[in-house]
Amino acid sequence: MQDKFKLYKKWFWIGIAVGFFNTFAGLVYGIALMVEPEHRKEGFIIILWSFISLAILTTILRKTGLVY
Repeated sequence: MQDKFKLYKKWFWIGIAVGFFNTFAGLVYGIALMVEPEHRKEGFIIILWSFISLAILTTILRKTGLVY
């Protein structure tokens, strides 16, 4: 049981990183987690983090002039 928790914790943090760098992939992974009843909270966190990172990256790109 302990090994399964460690493995899942690793994939949760990978999902957070993927959600930061690629919003669409973070949404897909978050929705996949929300389908499983025992991982809904983690899926919601990944989806939320994906939208937050999108807002942060868009703001940074607008300030640098790369996106209008």
